[in-house]
Order: sequence, then C-alpha cells, then structure tokens
Amino acid sequence: MSAEAAKPQGFNLLAFRGKMKVLHMSWMAFFVTFVVWFNHAPLMSAIKDTLGLSKAEVSTLLTLNVALAIPARIIIGMLTDKFGPRQVYSILLIVCSLPCFAFALADSFAQAAIARFLVGFVGAGFVVGIRMVGEWFRPTNLAAPRACTAAGGTSARPLRRCLCRRWPCCSAATRVGATPSA
Repeated sequence: MSAEAAKPQGFNLLAFRGKMKVLHMSWMAFFVTFVVWFNHAPLMSAIKDTLGLSKAEVSTLLTLNVALAIPARIIIGMLTDKFGPRQVYSILLIVCSLPCFAFALADSFAQAAIARFLVGFVGAGFVVGIRMVGEWFRPTNLAAPRACTAAGGTSARPLRRCLCRRWPCCSAATRVGATPSA
C-alpha cells in the first residue's frame, strides 16, 4: 500500500465527492421528503378557502399524512434492508411525487384526503437517510453526539477513538460498564 493510500481521509464538509457526496445527497433527499410531507401546513388557510373546507375537514387533512407514516417507516425499513438505501430513496421520491401532485391538483376534500393519506408514505424518507449516512460513515467520522451513540457505549475501545470524549455521553459510558483493557 502506498503512503498516499494509507493517508487518512480528512473530513471536508464542503467537498462534493466520495462520502461527502453521499452525505449531501442524503440530506437533500431528506429535505425534499420533509417539504413534501409537510407542504400543506403553511398553505392550509389557502387550501381551506379554495376547497371550502370545514374545521373538521382541515383537522382531518392535517392528521392524514401522519396516519400512514408509521406503517410506512416499517415497510421502507424492510425495503431498505432488502434493496439498499439508494434504490429505495430514489423510488420513494419518484413514487411519492404522484400523490404530491394529486394533492396540488385536488378539487374536493375527498381527493385531497386520499392524496394526503398517500403522501404520508414519504414521511418515512428519514429512515433511508439515516441508513445511508450510517453505512458510509464510521462512528468516529460523525458529529460528536452521534459518534458517542454509534460507538456503543459499553466498550472502552471504541470510546477511545470517539471524537467527543469531552461530551458527557462518552465519559459516562466510559465509567459505566467500560472495560479497562483496550
């Protein structure tokens, strides 16, 4: 192995290649899924006036996208395990664009309600994002609190490599249950 290949990679947050590209593409995809999932909330007064909705119908629309989000997280998690995060995220963004457009084009409460219910599936997008970042970054390369959590907290060996020894989670984990040999 050459000296150049053995040289550790730096953590350049502004780079858009390698692991940093994965990080940036993941947060951008998550941002899109989050905007799609909650796009109705800031526009609800305009939606209410346009569709002539009652208070009960507005409340229903506000809760419908959350109704499918929890089961969707389980399904998306299983699909991510089977097919990988890149494929699942791509398919999730493409498929969930359809109910998003359907909601934007809705002419009645029934159409808006069905679309909002289906848009709830995009609420599982963060599951894929967490998996993507977790796959491409070792615990010592993540932000301080994340590194403590990912290091396990039960063994002193990962915690010695932890970037955040000064954080209470690492010092507490080192004191509680850590083995002295490492």
